[in-house]
Amino acid sequence: MTKLETIASDVCARQSVELYDLEFVGTGQGRTLQIFISKPDGKIGIEDCSNVSKGLNEILDADEALIPGGPYSLEVSSPGLERPLRRPSHFEGAVGETAWVKLTRSLGEIAPEFPVTTLRNAKQLTGKLLATNTEGVELDVEGTPTRIVWSDIDKGKTVFDFDALDTKSEGAKANPKNKKNKDHKKKVGH
Repeated sequence: MTKLETIASDVCARQSVELYDLEFVGTGQGRTLQIFISKPDGKIGIEDCSNVSKGLNEILDADEALIPGGPYSLEVSSPGLERPLRRPSHFEGAVGETAWVKLTRSLGEIAPEFPVTTLRNAKQLTGKLLATNTEGVELDVEGTPTRIVWSDIDKGKTVFDFDALDTKSEGAKANPKNKKNKDHKKKVGH
């Protein structure tokens, strides 16, 4: 862990949140330090972000040597619905969820026994994350449990199932209580 990560982690702990990740994006005057925070219940609010931002700003303003290279912006937010998976701990926290991974080599090179020939040249996979261990991850790719070692993963992210959300919304529209609200909205609109 870098000194900056240690400081950010300490500030987060004081605010009862966890440091999920941090990264610099952009160059020159457009550099931004992005801090991603989380909670076990997943509910990050604006106040959480604001408190972490204030705590970090106090420390970073007092010691400009912590971030050399001139001006930068600070952004504090949750990792989002489709959060990045950069570290083994991120993958471990996403077991049971759908994940997308970009590979450093093709699937055929990584898992020559993989049965689906149309995916043998694939370098990007999406599937349910089944498990993690010290060697890598196990991902269900089109019904086939596939082991991928850490060195073969370039990057990853969780995948939010928007279709499932739409299905839930459609079910809610069929609810008679919601039908009344829908009808009321139509009358108001005329």
